[in-house]
Amino acid sequence: MKNNIYDLFNNYSGNIPEIEENCCNTDKIKRLVLKKINKKKNKPRYKKAFIISFIAAVLSIGSVGTVACAGGFSYFKEILHYSKADKNIPDSLPLIENNNEDKMEDNISEQTIVFNGNEKLTITIEGMYYDNNTLMLGLKIVSNTNKDIPSDACIIPYFTKTLNGIQTELKYQSGLGHESAVIKANEPNTYYTTYYLTEQNLAGSKIHISLHNMNTYEQTNECDNELNKYQQKWRDEANSDSITTEEWKKYWKENNFDDKIQDIKKELINNYNPVIEGEWSTDIDVPISISKPLNIEKNGFNTTIDQLSITLKDENVPEGSFSVPVIVLKDGTCIFDTGTNEENWIYENTGCTKEKHETFAYRFGDIYCYSKPHSIDDIESITVYVMNYPENDLQVDKYEIYNAE
Repeated sequence: MKNNIYDLFNNYSGNIPEIEENCCNTDKIKRLVLKKINKKKNKPRYKKAFIISFIAAVLSIGSVGTVACAGGFSYFKEILHYSKADKNIPDSLPLIENNNEDKMEDNISEQTIVFNGNEKLTITIEGMYYDNNTLMLGLKIVSNTNKDIPSDACIIPYFTKTLNGIQTELKYQSGLGHESAVIKANEPNTYYTTYYLTEQNLAGSKIHISLHNMNTYEQTNECDNELNKYQQKWRDEANSDSITTEEWKKYWKENNFDDKIQDIKKELINNYNPVIEGEWSTDIDVPISISKPLNIEKNGFNTTIDQLSITLKDENVPEGSFSVPVIVLKDGTCIFDTGTNEENWIYENTGCTKEKHETFAYRFGDIYCYSKPHSIDDIESITVYVMNYPENDLQVDKYEIYNAE
C-alpha cells in the first residue's frame, strides 16, 4: 500500500493560502512520520503549489546520511552513481545509472576552487554537475581542529548570481541551496557536502557563495520553527483564511516577505553556538552548457527543455488547478510526479505504465529536475495535464507541448 501525503488533499475544496517558502522542522517531522508508518522514504511528489510548505514538512529534501566514501573529484562522480537500494542517499539527488556515464560526462566540470576564510576549515569545490538551469556543487571540507564533526552538521549557504551585470540574490523559498549535512570520507578529518541550485539562466553566470558558521540540523530546525511563527503572524494580519490564493500571493509580494524570511533566518541562526565558527566565501563561473535548450511556446505554456531539467511556466493555469507535465521518452519511459489518484488516471488514460514510470529527482518552482540526463533526442512527447477537483471529481484538461513527429 502506498503512503502518499497528497491523497490527504484530494477531497479538499477550500482555498488554501500559498506559502512557497520551505521553513519548517522538516527533518524531525520526517523522521517521526517515517517511524510511525514504518516505511522507507518515497520519492517526493508534487501537486498543488499552495500546499508546498506543508508537504515540505514530510517530503522535502533530506540530509545526506553519513557514509564512508572515496575522496576528491572521484567522490563527486561516485555520489551521482549511488544506488538508493544500497546507500543512504536521499531521493533528491540527481542519481545517474552506471550505463549512462557517457551522458553524464557532458554535464560535469572538474574544477578545484578554494574558499577564502577561517582556517578552522579548508573548503574546496571539487566539481560541478550542471545544465543551463540547474547546478550541483560537490564541496570538500577538511577540519583543521582535530575534532570530529557531528553527522548532522551543516553550513547554510547564501548565493548571489551575477549575469550581464545584474545581481540576483537566490532565496530560500525557491528551494535553492538546501543546507545538506556533511558526509564523512575515508580520509582523516575530511567530509563532503553538496548544494543543488535551480534558477533560470545559471549557465554563463558568476555565483558568489557565502558560508557562515557550521551549525547542526537541530539548530536550523529550531530556526525554522521560529520562522513559522512569523509566517503565522503575517497570515493572521492578512486574514488569509478569507482571501484567495492569488490575493495572498499579491499580499506576500507587496510586503516583501521573501527578503524578510532570508534576513530573519540569518538573525535567528546567529543566536546559536555553532559547531565551528567562521566565514568562508568564493566565486565560481558557471560553465556554458554543451546542451542547447529548446524553448517552446505553445498552448499558453512557456517550456524550456534541457539536458537535466525541464522548465514549465504555467502562470495561466486557473486558480485551484495544478499542472502535471508528462514526458514520454522514445523507449516508452514516462516521467511525471503526482498523487496516487492522478497517477492512476494517467495509467488509465495514457500509454504510461507502472513498469516504465520514472519520477523527477525533484522540483523547485517552475523547474523539474531529471534523475538522469535526457537529451531532446530521447523525448517522444511532452503533454501537460491540468487537473482540478470541482465538487470532488477529478477534471482533466490536456495540452500538447512537444511532439517529436
